[in-house]
Amino acid sequence: MLLAFIHDTMHSILIIGCGSIGERHLRCFQKTGRCTVVACDTSQALLATMRERYAVPTFSSLDEAMAAGSYDAAVICTPANLHLPMAMKLLRANLDLFIEKPLAIDAVLVPETRQVIQQTGKHVAVAYVYHSMPWVAGAREYVRSGALGKILHASVDSG
Repeated sequence: MLLAFIHDTMHSILIIGCGSIGERHLRCFQKTGRCTVVACDTSQALLATMRERYAVPTFSSLDEAMAAGSYDAAVICTPANLHLPMAMKLLRANLDLFIEKPLAIDAVLVPETRQVIQQTGKHVAVAYVYHSMPWVAGAREYVRSGALGKILHASVDSG
Protein backbone atom coordinates (compact mmCIF):
# COMPACT_ATOMS: atom_id res chain seq x y z
CA MET A 1 0.00 0.00 0.00
CA LEU A 2 2.62 2.54 1.02
CA LEU A 3 4.85 1.52 -1.86
CA ALA A 4 2.73 3.76 -4.08
CA PHE A 5 4.66 6.76 -2.78
CA ILE A 6 8.08 5.14 -3.24
CA HIS A 7 9.73 5.99 -6.53
CA ASP A 8 13.47 5.84 -7.20
CA THR A 9 14.46 7.17 -3.79
CA MET A 10 15.20 5.03 -0.75
CA HIS A 11 12.69 5.71 1.99
CA SER A 12 12.65 4.77 5.64
CA ILE A 13 9.73 2.78 7.05
CA LEU A 14 9.02 2.40 10.77
CA ILE A 15 7.18 -0.81 11.68
CA ILE A 16 5.45 -0.43 15.05
CA GLY A 17 4.43 -3.76 16.53
CA CYS A 18 6.42 -6.83 15.51
CA GLY A 19 3.97 -9.67 16.00
CA SER A 20 3.13 -11.85 12.99
CA ILE A 21 1.52 -9.04 10.97
CA GLY A 22 4.24 -6.51 11.78
CA GLU A 23 6.91 -9.04 10.89
CA ARG A 24 5.16 -9.72 7.58
CA HIS A 25 5.10 -6.01 6.73
CA LEU A 26 8.75 -5.65 7.74
CA ARG A 27 9.81 -8.64 5.63
CA CYS A 28 7.84 -7.48 2.59
CA PHE A 29 9.11 -3.91 2.71
CA GLN A 30 12.66 -5.14 3.16
CA LYS A 31 12.36 -7.53 0.21
CA THR A 32 11.50 -4.67 -2.15
CA GLY A 33 15.03 -3.35 -1.82
CA ARG A 34 13.50 0.12 -2.13
CA CYS A 35 13.45 1.18 1.52
CA THR A 36 15.13 0.77 4.84
CA VAL A 37 13.06 -0.69 7.65
CA VAL A 38 13.19 -0.12 11.40
CA ALA A 39 11.32 -2.21 13.99
CA CYS A 40 9.65 -0.96 17.17
CA ASP A 41 7.99 -3.09 19.85
CA THR A 42 7.79 -3.24 23.63
CA SER A 43 8.68 -6.95 23.58
CA GLN A 44 12.41 -7.52 23.82
CA ALA A 45 11.92 -11.08 22.52
CA LEU A 46 10.21 -9.84 19.34
CA LEU A 47 12.87 -7.18 18.83
CA ALA A 48 15.60 -9.80 19.18
CA THR A 49 13.86 -11.85 16.50
CA MET A 50 13.68 -8.85 14.17
CA ARG A 51 17.39 -8.13 14.67
CA GLU A 52 18.37 -11.77 14.12
CA ARG A 53 16.14 -12.53 11.13
CA TYR A 54 16.28 -9.20 9.31
CA ALA A 55 19.31 -7.31 10.68
CA VAL A 56 17.26 -4.15 11.24
CA PRO A 57 17.61 -1.44 13.89
CA THR A 58 15.13 -1.93 16.75
CA PHE A 59 13.58 0.29 19.39
CA SER A 60 11.54 -0.58 22.46
CA SER A 61 9.26 2.48 22.33
CA LEU A 62 7.77 4.79 19.75
CA ASP A 63 9.36 7.79 21.47
CA GLU A 64 12.78 6.13 21.33
CA ALA A 65 12.36 5.30 17.65
CA MET A 66 11.19 8.82 16.81
CA ALA A 67 14.12 10.39 18.70
CA ALA A 68 16.64 8.15 16.95
CA GLY A 69 15.76 8.94 13.35
CA SER A 70 13.41 10.30 10.77
CA TYR A 71 11.03 8.20 8.73
CA ASP A 72 8.95 8.69 5.63
CA ALA A 73 6.16 6.35 6.67
CA ALA A 74 5.05 4.06 9.48
CA VAL A 75 3.02 0.87 9.68
CA ILE A 76 1.01 0.57 12.91
CA CYS A 77 0.54 -3.08 13.93
CA THR A 78 -0.08 -2.64 17.64
CA PRO A 79 -3.17 -3.47 19.72
CA ALA A 80 -6.14 -1.54 18.33
CA ASN A 81 -6.52 0.77 21.34
CA LEU A 82 -3.14 2.31 20.42
CA HIS A 83 -3.78 2.83 16.71
CA LEU A 84 -5.31 6.32 16.71
CA PRO A 85 -3.17 7.89 19.45
CA MET A 86 -0.07 6.65 17.61
CA ALA A 87 -1.49 7.73 14.26
CA MET A 88 -1.98 11.31 15.45
CA LYS A 89 1.53 11.43 16.88
CA LEU A 90 3.03 10.08 13.66
CA LEU A 91 0.96 12.35 11.42
CA ARG A 92 2.13 15.36 13.41
CA ALA A 93 5.68 14.11 12.81
CA ASN A 94 4.93 14.26 9.06
CA LEU A 95 4.72 10.53 8.30
CA ASP A 96 2.45 8.73 5.88
CA LEU A 97 0.66 5.83 7.59
CA PHE A 98 -0.64 2.34 7.05
CA ILE A 99 -2.77 1.19 9.99
CA GLU A 100 -3.66 -2.42 10.58
CA LYS A 101 -7.25 -3.35 11.27
CA PRO A 102 -9.26 -2.59 13.20
CA LEU A 103 -8.75 1.15 13.04
CA ALA A 104 -9.87 1.60 16.65
CA ILE A 105 -11.90 0.02 19.42
CA ASP A 106 -14.40 2.89 19.38
CA ALA A 107 -15.04 6.07 17.40
CA VAL A 108 -14.03 8.58 20.09
CA LEU A 109 -10.75 9.65 18.44
CA VAL A 110 -11.87 9.28 14.82
CA PRO A 111 -13.02 12.92 14.32
CA GLU A 112 -9.79 14.32 15.77
CA THR A 113 -7.72 11.89 13.71
CA ARG A 114 -9.56 12.87 10.53
CA GLN A 115 -8.87 16.51 11.33
CA VAL A 116 -5.15 15.82 11.80
CA ILE A 117 -5.06 13.90 8.50
CA GLN A 118 -6.70 16.84 6.75
CA GLN A 119 -4.33 19.35 8.40
CA THR A 120 -1.20 17.41 7.53
CA GLY A 121 -2.23 16.23 4.08
CA LYS A 122 -0.48 12.91 4.71
CA HIS A 123 -1.51 9.61 3.12
CA VAL A 124 -3.29 7.22 5.49
CA ALA A 125 -4.64 3.76 4.70
CA VAL A 126 -6.29 1.08 6.82
CA ALA A 127 -5.58 -2.59 6.15
CA TYR A 128 -9.21 -3.72 6.10
CA VAL A 129 -10.27 -3.73 2.47
CA TYR A 130 -12.77 -6.58 2.14
CA HIS A 131 -15.75 -4.36 2.96
CA SER A 132 -15.22 -2.54 -0.35
CA MET A 133 -15.06 -5.65 -2.53
CA PRO A 134 -18.20 -6.13 -4.63
CA TRP A 135 -18.51 -9.85 -3.88
CA VAL A 136 -18.49 -9.18 -0.13
CA ALA A 137 -21.08 -6.42 -0.47
CA GLY A 138 -23.21 -8.74 -2.62
CA ALA A 139 -22.98 -11.58 -0.11
CA ARG A 140 -23.90 -9.20 2.70
CA GLU A 141 -26.95 -7.92 0.84
CA TYR A 142 -28.03 -11.47 -0.03
CA VAL A 143 -27.86 -12.52 3.62
CA ARG A 144 -29.72 -9.36 4.67
CA SER A 145 -32.42 -9.96 2.04
CA GLY A 146 -33.78 -12.89 4.04
CA ALA A 147 -33.70 -15.23 1.03
CA LEU A 148 -31.90 -17.84 3.16
CA GLY A 149 -34.35 -17.52 6.03
CA LYS A 150 -33.27 -16.79 9.57
CA ILE A 151 -29.49 -17.12 9.88
CA LEU A 152 -28.53 -18.85 13.12
CA HIS A 153 -24.80 -19.09 12.54
CA ALA A 154 -22.25 -18.12 9.91
CA SER A 155 -18.52 -18.77 9.65
CA VAL A 156 -16.02 -17.37 7.21
CA ASP A 157 -12.45 -18.53 6.65
CA SER A 158 -10.12 -16.49 4.53
CA GLY A 159 -6.45 -15.97 4.04
